[in-house]
Formats: sequence, C-alpha cells, structure tokens
Amino acid sequence: MNIRQILPVIAVGAIVLFTGCPGTGGDDVIVGPKTKVDTGHVRSFDGKLFSIPSPIELSLLIKQSGLAYDAEILNKDSKVDQYTTTAQKALNLGIYGADLGYTSIYERPEASLKYMKSVRKLSDQLGISDAFDNATIERVERNIDNKDSLLLLVSSAYRDCDDFLKRNNMQNVGALIITGGWIESMYFAVQVSGTKPPHKNVMKRVAEQKLALNNLLEMLVPHLTEQGVEDVRNKLGELEELYQNVTINYTFVMPVTDAKNKITTIKSKSEPVISEETFKAISAKIVALRNQIVE
Repeated sequence: MNIRQILPVIAVGAIVLFTGCPGTGGDDVIVGPKTKVDTGHVRSFDGKLFSIPSPIELSLLIKQSGLAYDAEILNKDSKVDQYTTTAQKALNLGIYGADLGYTSIYERPEASLKYMKSVRKLSDQLGISDAFDNATIERVERNIDNKDSLLLLVSSAYRDCDDFLKRNNMQNVGALIITGGWIESMYFAVQVSGTKPPHKNVMKRVAEQKLALNNLLEMLVPHLTEQGVEDVRNKLGELEELYQNVTINYTFVMPVTDAKNKITTIKSKSEPVISEETFKAISAKIVALRNQIVE
C-alpha cells in the first residue's frame, strides 16, 4: 500500500470521500493500463498490491448513521510527548491522523488544528517533518473553517511525507503509520456500536475488515526485524483468530473489458456474515490493542 495514497485518507479522508468497501456492494474497481485503481480499494506497497479500505471510511459511516461527535473516543493530544520509540511514534502518528480525519469530518476546526500539530510533532521526531513545516501549519490555520481547503492542504502534506519515506527506505515506518490509522478507525466503530444492539451498518463494515486485516498482516511481514513491528503483528494475529468466525460470501461477476481504452472493470462482490457474539469479541480485542498503543 502506497503511503501517498493512504495517508491523506488516514488524515482527513481528503479527495476520496466514498462509502463503499473493497469488493462489496455495487462498487466497481477499475484497472487500466497504468494500474489505475480506485484509491479506495487497491494500493501498492513494497512492490505489491494490497486491498485495504480507507480508514476514514468508518468515520464517514458513523456520521452518516446519525451518531453524534464524541471527543472522548479520540487519543488525547496531550499524550504526544510520551511516545519514545520509533514504533510508538509511527503507530500514534497513524492514530492521530485518523483522529484528525474524524474531527475534520465532523467539522471541529479547533480540534483539527490540535491534531494537526500532534501529527507535525511526531513527524518531526520521526525525521519526516518537511511535509509539516511552519508554512503548512499557517495555511491550515488560515483555512481552519474551510473543510474542503483543510482536507486538500493536509493531503498535500502527506504526499510529501510519502515521498520522503520512499527516498529514505523507511517503509517500516509507513507500514506502522498505516496500521495505527486502521486500528484507530476500527476503535471508532466499535466504541460507538458497543452499547445496545450494534448498529447494523457499522457491524457490517467491521466484518468486512477481515480482508483488510489479512492484508495488513502480510504488509508487515517484510519488516518483522524492525523494532516494534513483530509485537504489533502478533497482536493483530490474535485479532485474525477472532475473524475466523466471520464468513465472506463471494459472488463472481464477469469483469467488463473496454479494449479500446485498455480498461477492465471488476464487478465481483462479497458479503460478510458476522454474529453479534463475534462482533463483541472483535470489539473487545480492538479496544485492548488500541488502548495499549496509546498508553
């Protein structure tokens, strides 16, 4: 998965405000001659293609489901100075990025600015601060009440961040940032759905993450020798065991090829099946993992 494609989405959902998951519903994945793939579905990372949905998607779904903004589910920006290892900083950069996305989707500009500063501080400490310089922060401050401009500004900053990670062979950092963003978005979903009967749409989206989790685990494999990566992968492996109780029913639909434009549209669909008991077990594991990361 390419950081250039995923980090803007972790941060604010920018540009790809969609509600479909990979291979589900009526969404099409379009593959063209330059491997042009819908950025909400398939991404390239370490030379491989991974299907991982946007972490901001669950924030969008939460808002669209009529659930109220809840600042208490966000990681406290005051904790930013307590993360000392590279793994802690990278994971929490992803988490703060997802928090920034959540506050932006709910149009909370003051909170968005605080999380932007937390993202910038961790970026400084990881040595990838060029994307979050003073000029960027000043532009964010000037546009803090304009959600669309804010989304685009942060998107641009994260693209610069991606370039830096590639040039400096820091894919392990990128993998952990992606993982942190995914974990935080899952945490949002299970927190708002954890009382009474779970919201059906959110429950379905959590079930669909079985595919994303498998891809995250594979994405982390090349970096197991890097500090902190094996530990988080092992904990995700425990979550994977719970997901064995989630069934994905797959329906093959013949792809449509436009020979003239060299574009193939993949129309196959999948439908997840999850029990409330399994959902609660997955929720508890997600909460424990996320809280361990932000401690």
